[in-house]
Amino acid sequence: MSDKGRRVLGTDGRLPSGWSVAKLGDVVTEAKAGFACGERDADGVIQLRMNNVDTRGNFVWTAFIRVPADQAAVEEYRLLSGDVLFNNTNSTELVGKTALFGGHCEPVVYSNHFTRIRVVEEQLDAAFLSYWLNAQWQRGTFARICNRWIGQSAVKTDKLLALAIPLPPLPEQRRISGLVHEQMAAVERARCAARVQLEAANSIGAAYFRQLLSMAEARRWPRRHLGDVLVDIEAGKCVSCEERPATPDEWGVLKVSAVTWGIFRPGENKVLPADFAVLEDREVRPGDFLISRSNTTELVGAVVHVRQTRPRLMLSDKTLRLVPRRDEILPEFMELVLRSQQCRRFIEGNATGTSSSMKNITQDTIRAIPLPVPSIDDQDRVMKTLAVQLNSSAPISSAVAEQLNTIERLPAAVLRRAFNGGF
Repeated sequence: MSDKGRRVLGTDGRLPSGWSVAKLGDVVTEAKAGFACGERDADGVIQLRMNNVDTRGNFVWTAFIRVPADQAAVEEYRLLSGDVLFNNTNSTELVGKTALFGGHCEPVVYSNHFTRIRVVEEQLDAAFLSYWLNAQWQRGTFARICNRWIGQSAVKTDKLLALAIPLPPLPEQRRISGLVHEQMAAVERARCAARVQLEAANSIGAAYFRQLLSMAEARRWPRRHLGDVLVDIEAGKCVSCEERPATPDEWGVLKVSAVTWGIFRPGENKVLPADFAVLEDREVRPGDFLISRSNTTELVGAVVHVRQTRPRLMLSDKTLRLVPRRDEILPEFMELVLRSQQCRRFIEGNATGTSSSMKNITQDTIRAIPLPVPSIDDQDRVMKTLAVQLNSSAPISSAVAEQLNTIERLPAAVLRRAFNGGF
């Protein structure tokens, strides 16, 4: 394909031979929102809600609910194989995630947080549409066109159907969607393998700490709440940014992925608008202790001790700085204990949010985290004993965490390539 063709879905609007552009509303037969139901019924029909579609375009079948529905409602809102399910209402960063329904062993309906889309099969491949909508989500299209209010945002059907979609010939659509499917499956396999490697690399410190907590001495350590040993919790600000990292001369705001895997990643940031009034007292500094207040169930409350960073990085509203009382708790010890099983159980058990792909913890919850706090001398002794073991595994953990960060960015890269003529 020529450079001219490769720019088809980029910035200049030019198309390869045989391609066309249509309004989405012209190539679908239906865009129908689901129904709300506040009741549950163990013998009812399966209803999918926001947390039943993840950010990689997969259905999550571990947390569905059953609701009462008569035969007419089941017929009206039942999902059929080939239906595209568009998440029309969610938090701003998640609204627009999409999945292709492939069927189920029993009837499945969907809530009003979704729009069911059915395509004109002679013009549009359903899998192609699903991937294209996820590509638009990755680009921030739906965050820009949604209506916002406190806690949630919504994409209205008229705005969705007004989007211009590129249309290769139908065989080409199927070829592209097939390649995307293969590459996404490969990414998921790599992601799972990297997660296993990271958990193994990080298990040394966790195993030692579990053993330590079971000893008689540790059982005598005072139990306190995290807020008792903090001077303050500092938050940044929610900012609408371009989807690119800041250059060294620009200010950036941290993404949650900067603290996701336990090693601070200053490159995980978005450039702040040039006219934004930077909160310089919220600049990230070496020695800072950060915690993520918003992420998936397994990653909300992830913590990291910043050893080094680049200048001009600001905290976001989702990345908080914990300011410890240095005479009562060492940051290194606080990092270790907040990753322990007992603290993770408390954090995950008190996280809020209807979607497992976006959980939140409040500052009150953070302050209430229970943890053992021995004397500073005992903390220092624990960390010196553990240092030798941690130092041996740190290079492995760092390398695997970097690999995992790269893998997490691959789905967006695959979609960009697919819909910019790269396939």
